[in-house]
Amino acid sequence: MPETANRSRRDGFRLTRRKLLLLAPAAIVSGFLGFSTLRMENTLEAFVDTLLPSDEFGPAASTTGAVKVLQAAFSGTLLRRMELRILTVWLDIAAGGSFSGADPAARFQVVDRLDRQSEHTTSWRIYRRARTSVMTHYFGSAQRVLAMGLPGAPQPDGYEAPQLPWVGAGRD
Repeated sequence: MPETANRSRRDGFRLTRRKLLLLAPAAIVSGFLGFSTLRMENTLEAFVDTLLPSDEFGPAASTTGAVKVLQAAFSGTLLRRMELRILTVWLDIAAGGSFSGADPAARFQVVDRLDRQSEHTTSWRIYRRARTSVMTHYFGSAQRVLAMGLPGAPQPDGYEAPQLPWVGAGRD
């Protein structure tokens, strides 16, 4: 019985196609009304700081411009812009109303649930695209990685960012 309750609790946070279709009109209307722009930015800032909070090794992701990079990664087509808006609406709903106002443990739980979802869900694909953009931005800079005390690129060949050479990282 407890396992069934846990499964239904986890499934309640899945963003299925049906939930996506229900959230899309709300996201569109909130975008047209313009009242959610500040809230969206606050949610995105809390999201990137939940992924990469400040610690003794480096600054929080929001202080490195990760929110702007995330917005740029989801700019372009209407579908991409809607995906980012839906992600922020979903994060707010999953956190009980305000993702940015939730305590860090609750925000981590929401992001952890997203990370554990099936690769076939819409919410996982949107989350994965957002997470990859933030991580590539944060760890794609040789200066930031070297400032953290790491000996070189976090991957054997670095990230695919030719405009960010690994100068001084001991690479040939």
